[in-house]
Amino acid sequence: MEDQTGRPRRAHLADEHRLPPSPRGTSEWNQIEHRWCSRISMNWRGRPLTSHEVIATTTPDWL
Repeated sequence: MEDQTGRPRRAHLADEHRLPPSPRGTSEWNQIEHRWCSRISMNWRGRPLTSHEVIATTTPDWL
């Protein structure tokens, strides 16, 4: 929920308790997750995941 100024409630709670509004490195997590998921989608484009064997045998070793 937002207050009259448009700030989310968690931002006010963070101010009260002298905490940052988000955990450190949150933006980094999103970028890494995006890169990881984009690799998977590039490799699986047009190929349905039909079984665990298909996933296990066609993923690269680094995954």
